[in-house]
Amino acid sequence: MKMTFGLLGPLAVEVDSVPQVLPRATVLRGLLGALLLAEGERLPVGRLLDLVWAGQADRVGRGAVHTGMSRLRTWLGGFGDESVVLESDAQGYRLVTGPDAVDLGRFRRLAAGGDQAGAIGLRRGPVLAGLERVNREDPLVASVVDEVRATVLALARAGLAAGAPRTAVPALTALAEEHPFDEPVQAALLELLAADGRAAEALRRFQALRRRLSEELGIEPGEQVQNVFLALLAQDRDGARTSPGCARVPSQLPRDIPDFTGRGEQVRLVLDALAAGRVPVIAGMGGIGKTALAVHTAHRAAADYPDGRLYADLRGADESPADPAGVLAAFLRALGADPREIPASLEERSALYRTLLAGRRALVLLDNAAGEQQLGPLLPGTPAEWGGDPAQGHPPGRGTTRAPRTARPRG
Repeated sequence: MKMTFGLLGPLAVEVDSVPQVLPRATVLRGLLGALLLAEGERLPVGRLLDLVWAGQADRVGRGAVHTGMSRLRTWLGGFGDESVVLESDAQGYRLVTGPDAVDLGRFRRLAAGGDQAGAIGLRRGPVLAGLERVNREDPLVASVVDEVRATVLALARAGLAAGAPRTAVPALTALAEEHPFDEPVQAALLELLAADGRAAEALRRFQALRRRLSEELGIEPGEQVQNVFLALLAQDRDGARTSPGCARVPSQLPRDIPDFTGRGEQVRLVLDALAAGRVPVIAGMGGIGKTALAVHTAHRAAADYPDGRLYADLRGADESPADPAGVLAAFLRALGADPREIPASLEERSALYRTLLAGRRALVLLDNAAGEQQLGPLLPGTPAEWGGDPAQGHPPGRGTTRAPRTARPRG
């Protein structure tokens, strides 16, 4: 008879490779898990209380540990493996097992020898999955969780270095699902997917992560994840430029007027403003040709904006002006966002819009705007970036601050 134990996933016990039914009592399973994690080290009764009765140790007497250990000893002895012995003395309890009887020991030896793939192959899920009462903040548990995490990340780095990222994707995906707010793990998965030629999947995962962080923690992804995301966007754009039929660079400008004449000075002023990095605003009474001037000038400047030309008629003078949230949804789809991942709120859409335009040289033409409330969400970056400061009463283009590469003539 040879007993073996599994901790790297749900608690498991086998005898001669045959799975065994675990004790029904949650306490007995928790005590067995804690003793196995200790790898033969003695655990005091107070420590066992904290480990197995997490959050309730102050309401449970030491006698509960002694009673549980007595029942556990009887259960273990029923299998007839003399190498498995539950010892006790005044200092506490320890479980002695046969060599290589616990998957954690084999995991550690493989990882120490550089065989991360072999070590991760022993893993069936989170450490002691399903034992809800176990105190996962205790160093005995947390250290094993950290070891597993470090080994999976090492496997991912090795896969990238060897040009074989696919070998690490399943393990890293599982780890990312278990640690949804661990940004280094999430960033590593995005990099791995991109290296495996799955940039679109990586972008979808970024959007899902961003939404989860916003909804549950009220924060944006950190710098590490954002940097990976920007690299993904650059890769995606490069692929779009070289792949026939891949519509990643929007070109939405209305048709230019072929015989446009008589506005040479105004055209020059707008083009000069764009070239200087400022945001031109075309204002005036209705019917004087503001839209025609803006569209014509945008076509003249289009070649300077290889990452796209966006256009929206905001219908500011109509009874029902365009909703900025709807305009943003259209812009996001044109910029390559998965329609299923477009956020619901105006604020989140605007933030994603700014992210997608970061680093791009794009032209945005906003026609017939009603005012700052309608324009604000559609302007990438801060007021200091787009050349106006609403707090000082200056519309875009009237300030003196230089704008970014994204420019927005408006009619």
